[in-house]
Amino acid sequence: MKFYERLKGLREFDILSGLDKVYQKIERRQRAWKKSVGSLCPEGCGYCCIPFEPHVYDCEAMYMAMYLIACEPAAAKAIRDGTYPLQREDNDKGCFLFDPQNEYHCTVYGGRALICRMFGYCGDRGKDGNVRWKPCRHLSEEFLSSHEPPLEHKEYDSKELLSIIKALPPSMNDFMEEVLSLDPGKSAETRPLRQALPEALRRLQFLLAYAKVSPSDDGDDDNTPPNSPPEPISA
Repeated sequence: MKFYERLKGLREFDILSGLDKVYQKIERRQRAWKKSVGSLCPEGCGYCCIPFEPHVYDCEAMYMAMYLIACEPAAAKAIRDGTYPLQREDNDKGCFLFDPQNEYHCTVYGGRALICRMFGYCGDRGKDGNVRWKPCRHLSEEFLSSHEPPLEHKEYDSKELLSIIKALPPSMNDFMEEVLSLDPGKSAETRPLRQALPEALRRLQFLLAYAKVSPSDDGDDDNTPPNSPPEPISA
């Protein structure tokens, strides 16, 4: 059962269900691309998360929030209330959900944002509409040159990709268009995760409480919305 099933019957369920389908499509398309290009993310790397905080659409924040409510209720409550224990000293420079001490680093992997799913194994479309791609800048020259096929720190156009790798990566642009189509009335603007996520948690817990959806079986019975909006996660 999907973790967002508790929202069934609400408009939010349709949005999250649609977003989940986009996320599954990303995984399928990347799996096919990886068969051609090979593995490019060293195990336990996480360098891309250190200086970067995702800016997310409302539906992404809602998906992550519902994941936390269902799977990590204590973390959900702490983030909502502004008491989440930050794991990094340089919290103002990157994602506050990144844990440098954990070998997998991401503490919300199952609910991670769109860009986090696409990064590394997606390209984008240039002005001519064709797909282009370049390897992650955090990969060393030695790693790229010893890769099969050998690669460089450069942008590859479609012709080069088809010649060298015999395949094209999925395009970020295509997935982003699909995500924006899920809730056409919403603004296409994004917000920093530390601002959007606490608000999404508060909104969903309000819906879960007042739609009389049964609480989770994890023992956390705090499904009522807080009396005041949560403070943004401090830097």
